[in-house]
Amino acid sequence: MRTVLKPSSPAFRHMRPIYLLTFSALVSFAAQADPAHFPAGSVQCEEEADCLQQLKGIASRSGDQLRLKLGNGRTKVRQGNRKACEAGDAEKCMSYELRAYHPTLHTYVLDLGAWEGRAAELVDANTGQSMLLDTLPHYSPSGRWLVSTNDSEMSRDYDVAIWSTTAGLPKQELRYSAPETEFMEYWEFAGWDGDERIKFKVNFMSGGETTAFETDAVLTGDSWKLNRPEPRR
Repeated sequence: MRTVLKPSSPAFRHMRPIYLLTFSALVSFAAQADPAHFPAGSVQCEEEADCLQQLKGIASRSGDQLRLKLGNGRTKVRQGNRKACEAGDAEKCMSYELRAYHPTLHTYVLDLGAWEGRAAELVDANTGQSMLLDTLPHYSPSGRWLVSTNDSEMSRDYDVAIWSTTAGLPKQELRYSAPETEFMEYWEFAGWDGDERIKFKVNFMSGGETTAFETDAVLTGDSWKLNRPEPRR
């Protein structure tokens, strides 16, 4: 059963403490867009302290409270509770960490953690409106697109999703969820090839056997097409 990973959902809360499970998410995030081609002024980090050092006067932290300055003069506040995580309190365990700020896209990227669940939050730096993704996004070299894949066995709202970056929050252009078949299907982001092709790895599992494929999604005109391999039966 697939569930949406939201801070209020049981799938996001009733698990082991996530603050111990950050490394793979950070490695994945570090592998996204080539900074040399990404929109000017963007700040990305594997450790939040590095982002905060570069964003003085824009983003700040006091204990578990992350504060983000908005273009409308207000401040977006995200309040975590790491002590609850350390104490094993599944109901209250929550963390928010800044992972990127893209001024030309007017977007903050946050890494959310709860009780063995992770998600990403994109915050509109003008209005403070936000949206959740299953995982931290991978931006295309120009920043025009972003993609998120989720291979979690515990909580999945989609397997692959692609958005276009627009004024305000991104607009979803493609959403793929694996059909219910004899195969378990797991997609992984493998890299951008320019702005018009996304490379993936996909594993099909059935009866204890795994078959791996390399595939892609291609932009044709204004539409994305995901090329799903046919699993061997």
